[in-house]
Amino acid sequence: KNKHIKKNVLFKKCDAIKYLKKNENFDLILIKQTMHFFSKKRLDLLLNLAKKRLNSKGKILIFSLKLKKNEIPCFKLMKQKLNVSLKKDQVLLKLIKRNLKTLNESSFNFKTSISKKKYLSMINARYISCLLNLSKKDINKGVKEVKSKFKNRIIFTDRLVCLDFKKI
Repeated sequence: KNKHIKKNVLFKKCDAIKYLKKNENFDLILIKQTMHFFSKKRLDLLLNLAKKRLNSKGKILIFSLKLKKNEIPCFKLMKQKLNVSLKKDQVLLKLIKRNLKTLNESSFNFKTSISKKKYLSMINARYISCLLNLSKKDINKGVKEVKSKFKNRIIFTDRLVCLDFKKI
């Protein structure tokens, strides 16, 4: 948890569609690496509600893993599941661009260094959505693969795309 978050910033982990149906407006709505959980219809509904709930000059920021040159350290099955998820993201990104016609797109590259021990605990905790439906046996096999495949310090570039929509 970040202790330096401003008091007027509210982070919610909830059903976004239900939450946005409340009669409350926002300066910023942030959607981070979750769009693949939505069907096309529900994502369209989410975007329409988000636009409706923005204050004048408010922003919607959508972050997603970059589709190409992704360096997330993976074991074999994890990589296969991640690629399926990224293909779905590609389709959904087109839908987002159609819905939010006036948006800017930018990229962020974060140099990441993490201990293998910490990364293995993240895999066991299913930190990335492509791990959610894997069996414990698949996770254990993946952990063994990561142990043998990577050094004690895992270094990679986390590549994100950011879609930035501003209400006029």
